[in-house]
Amino acid sequence: MHEVTTKPLSLARLKTLILEDSKLKLSIEVTRKIQECRAYLDQKIATTSCWIITRGKLSPQQVKNLLEAMNNEEKKVQEKMNASKTKGVKVKTEKDW
Repeated sequence: MHEVTTKPLSLARLKTLILEDSKLKLSIEVTRKIQECRAYLDQKIATTSCWIITRGKLSPQQVKNLLEAMNNEEKKVQEKMNASKTKGVKVKTEKDW
């Protein structure tokens, strides 16, 4: 199992991880950074949406449509991420002993 950290990962090591179909584990620091980024993005979306709504630029129906569109985009991203989690092809190695 390879622990994903904030340290750079060489292409050679990445290739090895892929070819060996290695499992990955996020370090505590990486998990925290992902959570911080998500909180930042959620706050930005909320702030932007509130600003647009409070300025009277959108009708209630437009707000509803905007939220539905955002949810649909989130679903697409989640589906894309889940699809990319497919297992790699196992490589059969011949033993010479």
